[in-house]
Amino acid sequence: SSYSKRDELVRLAKVVAKHNGVLAVHMRDEGEKIFEAVEEVISIAEDSKVQLEISHFKITAKKLWNTSDKLFKLIEEARGRGVKVNSDQYPYCASQTRLKVLLPKEYTDGGLEKTLSRLNFNDTKLLRAIEKNIEKRGGANAIMINMSPNEEKYKGKYLSQIQKELDLSSSQSVIKILKDTSLEAMAIYFSMNEKDMLFFMKQQSNAVGSDACAQSYNSNRKDF
Repeated sequence: SSYSKRDELVRLAKVVAKHNGVLAVHMRDEGEKIFEAVEEVISIAEDSKVQLEISHFKITAKKLWNTSDKLFKLIEEARGRGVKVNSDQYPYCASQTRLKVLLPKEYTDGGLEKTLSRLNFNDTKLLRAIEKNIEKRGGANAIMINMSPNEEKYKGKYLSQIQKELDLSSSQSVIKILKDTSLEAMAIYFSMNEKDMLFFMKQQSNAVGSDACAQSYNSNRKDF
């Protein structure tokens, strides 16, 4: 829902509030614009009177590490104004999501086929944007591919390893993996600071959850 405008979200949140529901959100940003993202969702809750749950509370931008106290102050101030807001986190310094989050949003608009058609190894604008997003998340040494449908050769390897094997830049390697897996590749991003993670964990209005995936078990598999 990253293309939704604030006014639309306020209108939807009012419906949730009317039925005494909870608005649980993935914010627009958990990196360099996380302060703006927290302020936005709090303002949506304030205007709509909805109960707000900020999910997966974390700071993924290295340049903002060690600002957890200032960030959480936004929640405490909102609660002091009567806004019903809580947060939750997972208890580790890594997160998992699709590899395609390294793409600029304008390249993912319109769905699978349109996104794939825009992935060009010679698009310097795209390559620079991907490279920037890689660095924001800690660099190629901090990104591990953990799911790569149809291309098991990438699984369990860091992006830095893959780019050496492919003899490509890190940004070109991301494009190659995304093309080979039809955008389905998943990655683990080791992009958080333990001090921030522990600070959030100590806050009374913050809860802990694993955010784990459920995997089916096949007893016939010999490699399990």
